[in-house]
Amino acid sequence: MHDLPGTDPRFHESRNYLSPVKLRGEMILASHGSCKEGGCGYRSAWTTNAARDRGMWLHRAMKVREARVVYFYERFPDNAKVGQLFLETADNNSHYYQPWLDVVNKLLKETAEVTVADLPDYDTYLDWQVGTLALDAVNKLLAHAATF
Repeated sequence: MHDLPGTDPRFHESRNYLSPVKLRGEMILASHGSCKEGGCGYRSAWTTNAARDRGMWLHRAMKVREARVVYFYERFPDNAKVGQLFLETADNNSHYYQPWLDVVNKLLKETAEVTVADLPDYDTYLDWQVGTLALDAVNKLLAHAATF
């Protein structure tokens, strides 16, 4: 069911907890995170929950990318095919902004013959951070452009 690395939510899932730490001479409850993946050993501490979530998210993103490199190269030794597969699976929890934006631009070109750069200012990075699918992002961008 979860053949493509990163589509299983348990893949490098984080374990989150609070623990007291000293920050600038003051004791605070820091956000801690560790990876549940067997043998991974990733852990860190942050002073905010948002920073912890971002740190764990980036950790998972790197692990998804590494696992997909292996996964695609085992099946398709052709480098060009591997790059195309990264693009095609960008919405499948690949977690990297540029591949996601490449898919958004590709879809925009196909639907409206424009790119993100051709449209009025819009924070695509925010859409990517909250997990907006590329096709949904394109629809939002076109709706946003229509208001100008």
